[in-house]
Amino acid sequence: MSKQYSFSLSYKIIAITFAGLLVIFSMIAAVSWLNATHLFHQTRQSIDTTLHDELTHTEKTVRGILQRKGTSLVEFLAEISAVEIISFDHQALHSFLDNIIKDEDVVYALYHIEKDNLSIGKHRPLLSSPWSHEHQDNEDMSKIRQKMLQAGHVIEFSKDITFYDKKVGTVTVAISQENLLALRQKSLDHLAATDSFLQEEIHRFLAKLNFSLLLVYAIACILLGGFLYLTIRQIIIKKLQALSHTFSQVSGGDLSKKIELDCSDEIGDLCRAFNNMTSSLQKITLSRDTLEENHKILQRMQDELAKSHHDLEVSHEFTRKLIQHSPVGIMIIVDFEKIIDINIAGKKILGLKEEAIIGKRFQDFFLSAEKDCTIHCKDMEVLVQTEQTCRTSDARTIPVLMNCIQLKNESDEDLVLTTFVDISARKKAEDTLRKISITDELTGLFNRRGFLSMADKQLKIADRSKNDLFLMYADLDNMKGINDQLGHQAGDQALIETADIFRNTFRKSDIFGRLGGDEFAVLFTAENEEEDSSTIKQRLADQLQRLNNQPNRTFSLSISTGIVRFKHSQQVSLEQLMLQADQLMYQTKMNKHGEKK
Repeated sequence: MSKQYSFSLSYKIIAITFAGLLVIFSMIAAVSWLNATHLFHQTRQSIDTTLHDELTHTEKTVRGILQRKGTSLVEFLAEISAVEIISFDHQALHSFLDNIIKDEDVVYALYHIEKDNLSIGKHRPLLSSPWSHEHQDNEDMSKIRQKMLQAGHVIEFSKDITFYDKKVGTVTVAISQENLLALRQKSLDHLAATDSFLQEEIHRFLAKLNFSLLLVYAIACILLGGFLYLTIRQIIIKKLQALSHTFSQVSGGDLSKKIELDCSDEIGDLCRAFNNMTSSLQKITLSRDTLEENHKILQRMQDELAKSHHDLEVSHEFTRKLIQHSPVGIMIIVDFEKIIDINIAGKKILGLKEEAIIGKRFQDFFLSAEKDCTIHCKDMEVLVQTEQTCRTSDARTIPVLMNCIQLKNESDEDLVLTTFVDISARKKAEDTLRKISITDELTGLFNRRGFLSMADKQLKIADRSKNDLFLMYADLDNMKGINDQLGHQAGDQALIETADIFRNTFRKSDIFGRLGGDEFAVLFTAENEEEDSSTIKQRLADQLQRLNNQPNRTFSLSISTGIVRFKHSQQVSLEQLMLQADQLMYQTKMNKHGEKK
């Protein structure tokens, strides 16, 4: 927009002075000049403060967004990567990194796998960075990673990857600070440009009121001093005060404030320049809000990435080089039977050389995990993931997780791409966890869950084999008194001794467990009710007496029992048997209380 002036400020003052309105003193004119200069300096300081505060707030917001992005990406990778690391599915890890690295803020992402001390990484091309001439290895970032961190080029976020509370690896994501640095430089450039513009406008304004103008004021001050002071105050000082008041409001953070002065002189230009500046700052704030919206979009993309995790597990057509160097065993089968190719990892799992495998049948090396018999690749579906048993060269069998994909080659022959990985460690961990979940930690007996599960299976076996069983429900007497008088350590010792008594009384094949608190149950076999019930009770009493007769004991053990018989000819559930035994045990306990009285 071109500048159009009706009259400059200097001409207005001269015209009013020579109109002969009032007299102004030269000293008052000089004071007014100094006051105007002081207000301009205050205005400039207010603008500088506003720009610096806005820059600091914007940087803090962008840094917070980058921090949340880095944290969410590394947590997401840590949550979905444990199973792939345990199953050595490094292809899936590469796929995760490929998707993460597509984000323009991510410079590189790294996995460190604890077991094999293996590192897997992905990064964006570094051609435009200061370190591009140092980058030789397509995947290894270790040579320049420390330099990028020291230079402040990236921020790293790391998180441990755990599997059943055990650390299996670490994932690291590096977020670029280029956007933050660019925003900072852009804001500094805008600050310098605005400061330069205001400086120029101030100099232009002060040039109008130069010493020649003051000289004219001095000549005319004898007759026109008083009126000149009032005129300058009206047309300059009040406008500057209005400017200063508005600048103070803007420096407080209210960017919506505008200076409404309808004048076409230099002060009017300054007002319009200030209004343009506040509009630019509002645009910067809008850009910050846009960044936050982009962060929300990123969150939605991460959710979509998690949903598509299953699709990433489906293998694409592998190249020969990728198949040979994959850490997962891979073989290609033609006509659903004959092995025509196998990679290095597959030969290592089977423990055989390539010539001992190629041309052989698929079922010569793999058994069904469920039926323990040979399996036929032709019976599998187009896409299938199963657990099978692999026969190695040293006659061992190991469990493997197998994926099969049916393909067609150039000759339209049926091919099956089979991947398999040793899951012995996972199976061992699952067995350990299952054992922990059904065992009472204090006594080593089955807990309630374990006892009910094992007892229910034993009842079904007895029903099919037409055998009878006995269920004994037992309760430790005076458990509360032992805890109250001797402490919970003595109470724990009483429970442990009770468990040992059951082990010594019953056979190892019998099922016994601690149901909770001081309640125990035993499922055992016997030939007849009278002989076995009385025999068990007598053996249990002998064990208790032998324990209680030991010297230096601080308390005596007493156990109340109830025994019921399971007859295969009767349809009785385990819950009903336990209820009946519990009622008999309770009656025994009441009889003991009656005898004591």
